[in-house]
Amino acid sequence: MKRAILLASVFCLLTIIQKVMAQTPFLKPHQLFRGKEEYNVNVIYQDPKGWIWFGTDHGLFRFDGINYTKFTASEGLADEQITAIKSTSEREIWIGHKTGKISIYDGNVFYQFKPEEGLGNIEITDIDSDSSGVIWYSTLGEGVFRYDNRYLTNLNTDDSISDNYVYDIEIDKDGALWLATDNGITRIFEGKSEIISMKDGLNDNIVRAIKVSQDDRIWVGTEEKGLSIYDNRKKIFSSIEGWNFGAVTGFTISLENDIWISTERQGIIQLKLSETGIPLYHQITDKEGLISNRLNTIIKDREDNIWIGGKQGIIQALPPAFEFLNKTNGTPFEEAYNIYKDKNNDLWVCTESGLFRGTPDNTGQYAWENISNRLHIGKVNFISLFSDRTGQIWAGTYGAGVFRINPDNLSFKKFTAPGDLNDNNVISISGNDSLIWFSTLGGGVSCYNLNESEFVRFQYNELNNSYIYSTKTDKSGKIWIAGSLKYPAYVSDDSIHLIKHEGVRFSQLYSIAIDSSDGIWFSTGDKGIIRISGDSSYVLGETDGISFDQIQSIIFDKLDNLLVISNRGLLFFKPGKGVLLELGENSGLSYKYPVLNSVYSDKDGHIWIGTETGIIIYNPDYLKFIGQNPRVFLSTRNLFYNPIEDDRSRFRYSDNNFTFGYTGIWFSNPEGLSYRYKLEGYDIDWLYSNRNQTLTYSKLPSGNYSFKVEVSLDGKTWYSSEDSSYTFILKPPFWRRWWFLSGLIILIISGIYLYIKQRLSKLEQAKEKLEFEVEKRTEEIRNKNRELEIQKTEIALQRDIAEEQRDKIEAQKEEIQSSIRYASRIQTAALPPKKHLDSILKEYFILNKPCEIVSGDFYWIAKNSTHTFFSVGDCTGHGVPGSFMSMLGISALNDIVKSVQVCTASSVLNILRERIHESLHQQDADKDLTTFDGMDINLCILDPETNIIQFSGAHNSLYLIRDGEINIYPADKIDIGRFSEERAEFTNHLIKCIKGDILYLFTDGYADQFGGPRGRKYKSQRFRDFLISVHRESMETQEKMLNEEIENWKGKMSQTDDIMVMGVKIL
Repeated sequence: MKRAILLASVFCLLTIIQKVMAQTPFLKPHQLFRGKEEYNVNVIYQDPKGWIWFGTDHGLFRFDGINYTKFTASEGLADEQITAIKSTSEREIWIGHKTGKISIYDGNVFYQFKPEEGLGNIEITDIDSDSSGVIWYSTLGEGVFRYDNRYLTNLNTDDSISDNYVYDIEIDKDGALWLATDNGITRIFEGKSEIISMKDGLNDNIVRAIKVSQDDRIWVGTEEKGLSIYDNRKKIFSSIEGWNFGAVTGFTISLENDIWISTERQGIIQLKLSETGIPLYHQITDKEGLISNRLNTIIKDREDNIWIGGKQGIIQALPPAFEFLNKTNGTPFEEAYNIYKDKNNDLWVCTESGLFRGTPDNTGQYAWENISNRLHIGKVNFISLFSDRTGQIWAGTYGAGVFRINPDNLSFKKFTAPGDLNDNNVISISGNDSLIWFSTLGGGVSCYNLNESEFVRFQYNELNNSYIYSTKTDKSGKIWIAGSLKYPAYVSDDSIHLIKHEGVRFSQLYSIAIDSSDGIWFSTGDKGIIRISGDSSYVLGETDGISFDQIQSIIFDKLDNLLVISNRGLLFFKPGKGVLLELGENSGLSYKYPVLNSVYSDKDGHIWIGTETGIIIYNPDYLKFIGQNPRVFLSTRNLFYNPIEDDRSRFRYSDNNFTFGYTGIWFSNPEGLSYRYKLEGYDIDWLYSNRNQTLTYSKLPSGNYSFKVEVSLDGKTWYSSEDSSYTFILKPPFWRRWWFLSGLIILIISGIYLYIKQRLSKLEQAKEKLEFEVEKRTEEIRNKNRELEIQKTEIALQRDIAEEQRDKIEAQKEEIQSSIRYASRIQTAALPPKKHLDSILKEYFILNKPCEIVSGDFYWIAKNSTHTFFSVGDCTGHGVPGSFMSMLGISALNDIVKSVQVCTASSVLNILRERIHESLHQQDADKDLTTFDGMDINLCILDPETNIIQFSGAHNSLYLIRDGEINIYPADKIDIGRFSEERAEFTNHLIKCIKGDILYLFTDGYADQFGGPRGRKYKSQRFRDFLISVHRESMETQEKMLNEEIENWKGKMSQTDDIMVMGVKIL
């Protein structure tokens, strides 16, 4: 029974505590061959330009971050099994083969190294060159070889080398040669050899790799004992204990005391030396993302990427600025809603499986414990964490309030709403030494006073029922609040203050960050970042380089960079400078689904980011590596597709076909590079591209040129290098050279001189002949001039007569114009004056627009004891004839009204017709002496007592508008005047009017006016529609609108006829 209880206890303990590996860096695989072809990567090397070279047992590969270029025997390699690579100069690369052969690449072609002494058939393990240009290479069985560009010599055990199996060569800053062999280390300096082995303190005689660190210490990798460090000045070794990972095949030093070691069968070992000297080993195998555990080589490039080569491919480990904790390396959870470290340096994590605590051991590995299970609190969703000054852990939940947990004994107390909190959904917790602030979803903020050990009630109307996502306390004690308040806010002196941004309201504010100078920063849902300065705010968005939307968190690192966390990746913003770095797609950091405000900075300045796929740990110490500038250089410079010599920059005019290719190097995110290039002297402006490419310029004219290329990470800041440009001159052809042009000018001048001299001689001869002719012609001209003088006198006399006649015509014209103007005054005086009109009609308007000075249109208004008369007439013609007829019509109407006691509108027109006939003698039989003048007229007689209108018209109708409807009372087609023999009677219309009716009398001039876009008549229908549209306006306004309408319609065309419109409103 006791045994069963013990086994059950052990089982429970194993389910609660899980020991896992420490966080793993981001590993990016590279496959050189498609399919299942087996191959080994034996050596990796970065040349001075930045290309990465992979030496395999199936050929040589060159990598620029995007493209793999393969070289085999068909391209000139001596053999396809590559075991060593080294640049011996800026352009020349030596390649060692397993067969003992050596190939050399000069930047354009491969060729074999064939010294007079010949080469062996033993595998070449390493190649190096010293400061004097001597090339050294090591072999597995024949020691090392030395080539001084003339002779090849061999050094082996007969020359005091410790062993003929040499794995590695290293040259220190003094020029000493260090050899890693099967029997210790050999140091060669100034022709003398020194053997260092186990008897000198070396932990293993089989040395596989050797490196010189920046402090001039010698790091040694061995077959069985791992690493040791040799101090050459003190002649002592320092062994690094605890190694049990087999043979070392290579190693590289990333940062001080941060060593990456490749092994023969145990994958990668990360070695960190603590301040106490205790080694911390972290093993990375195929379970953590390696392609294979069997590794052959490892290097660090200039961006601090680690490149690992072995069986079946290459792994690129990005600079460990970012490491990961997730299920692939043993965490018992996937989603990390919040993270915090307690006073014991234990890591607390809110997860989908409950609340976890991770306890690190001396290797950096975590033992995980499910605190939710330990506390027996059931299914509680923990979403926020905070540690107060006493070391207590506060854990907020979704729906269950907040727990205060003692990390030493796991005793806890629960606080809930409504007694303690405003709401049980506690999404964020922050505070200082005295106050802890709880952000809730629907209850604003709650506060706990550590000094009084009680919750403090704050009643802020602005916070009631609001969603608060984050709070932060600045150095001055202000508590800043981000949530659904529409504006940034802070609490100070028991009151809440809103900082309003003019013209902008924010739907939500989510995160708060405080920089080293106590500046306050907010993240918004869709409008970027807000920076608070005093009581004002400034929004930073896409124009400032912050292109991320749906920002989840913001935080300042220990370098005072603002880290912007989004599902699209990470962005580093430096206040005062702008965006330093953007790690988006293709960086391995996008689409990790970070959780809102799940971000924490520990005491070492490392930033922990919780995501739905695990935890990301950011180390700011590595930012200088991931933020390095990319490199770009010209990888191709060809003339007619043949390489251009390095020192050549002048070409003949016919050598005018150039090809340039450029390559950008930035292995951290090669797909994120942008390029721009131009050929100065040919291209007008920069041309842009997002890939490496080759460009050909053909048939260039002679001139000075410079091809330049630049690279950028963000499309704003551009970088170049010494070898990213090429300046050259295309010399002009000989016929455009100065000496040819000078000779040609002299020849032309001489020819011109001879021509001019010959020409002057001929001109002298012609001059004499011309003078004779001139004298002869001059006399003829004198005679002609005398004749012209006589004609001139006659023309002047005729001109004087014409001017006298012109003056008489001008005087006659002025007399006529004066008469017409006076006639206009007479005509105006004959019309009823305005005061008279106002006394009779009250509400009316008259639009009178004569075509000339005097008009053929007229209006007439009269009143007797019982009736009011008003009329509009249009006489034959316009101008002076029309004005005479209008005077005749007005006179006749006045006489008729005075002489007839009882009259109708029709009878007035009948009498008017007779009076016009008599006045113009249109009743005479002699038609030759009879005029055809007459008039069109409409006449209204209003009885003010009954509002009954009598209307009769000759050709001019009457419009009545009532309640927006127009009624047309037609006129008779009977002439008044015009020698009409017709004697029909005019029709008398009786119209019962009501108050508000408007009567319109008019002549045909308005409807017949030409204009508009097509130069057509205005027409009666448009006239009626316009009257309907304006009839509700005042009579004065109607007059103005009618005038504006016809003027706009007429435009630049001339007026065709007199225009008159009368409007009368029935009162």
